[in-house]
Amino acid sequence: MFISTQGLDAASGRDTWRDLLSNAFVPMQAVLPEHETFQGEILEHSLGGTFISSVSAGAHVARRTSAHVASAENEYLKLSTPLTGMCRVEQEGKQVLLNPGDLTVYDTNRPFTLSFDGPSKMLVMMFPPQALNLSRDLLPDVLLEHYSGTTGIGTLVSPLLNNLVRHFDEIDPSSNSRLASNVLDLVAILFAERLQVPVMRSPNQTLIVRAHDLIERNLDDAELGPELVAATIHISVSYLHKLFKQDGRSVSRYILERRLERCRRDLVDPVHHMVPVGSIGARWGFPDAARFSRVFKAAYGISPRDYRLAH
Repeated sequence: MFISTQGLDAASGRDTWRDLLSNAFVPMQAVLPEHETFQGEILEHSLGGTFISSVSAGAHVARRTSAHVASAENEYLKLSTPLTGMCRVEQEGKQVLLNPGDLTVYDTNRPFTLSFDGPSKMLVMMFPPQALNLSRDLLPDVLLEHYSGTTGIGTLVSPLLNNLVRHFDEIDPSSNSRLASNVLDLVAILFAERLQVPVMRSPNQTLIVRAHDLIERNLDDAELGPELVAATIHISVSYLHKLFKQDGRSVSRYILERRLERCRRDLVDPVHHMVPVGSIGARWGFPDAARFSRVFKAAYGISPRDYRLAH
């Protein structure tokens, strides 16, 4: 997905960027320079339940507030590394200043602030915590730490993400789950190096990544369900349910949430502003327009048509 403020006037560019930031990642509040033309663009790719993006923009501040966190349905970790420019990341009294190549990881389930004093280009990877091959008990010790891009494992992360974004269209979709696993393993090794603990390598985590990838690539199939997912990755339906239970969501609930998120993004994407609401629902596995409207309203508190008008 590619979205940009190019060609918009100053006021429209600022308003559009505020929407783009929230729709591409998690809901945030953007503070932009007034009386200036603001330029920004986001190129996002999906590797199953992992999202990799390139973000180019002028000076601005992005904040995720307590109100945003309170209304969040999904939990993600975000890895950020600048290619150009500098970024300051603040969360719960800690702050990290990132130079090109440096990186840090922070939690979207807690308020944070990103500050850019000038033009920058960032690489961002967003993924669920359970996809990381590291005990969750250790996460507080590795989040919002400064990881140098000039020494050790840190030298590999930024170039790898950059090449994935640049050459994504050349990659066979069947490789997505393995790519996601490999990138996340690299991040886990980076963390383990800091903690001096071994990386956990669980076959179950590999299966979850494969299931997420399969679901993401088949959201348009109205027949997608636990039976199809289990059969495709060669496990029993009961075992699939057991894997997803660790995340606190059923397989069907996960599929529903991913479909609704895709619909929500399309509803506010200027590229799709002429596409009927019912067609957007059908595109992501809701052939029945009435059911689509009903489940969307249950999730977001507003009908898809009104959601589009409000954004």
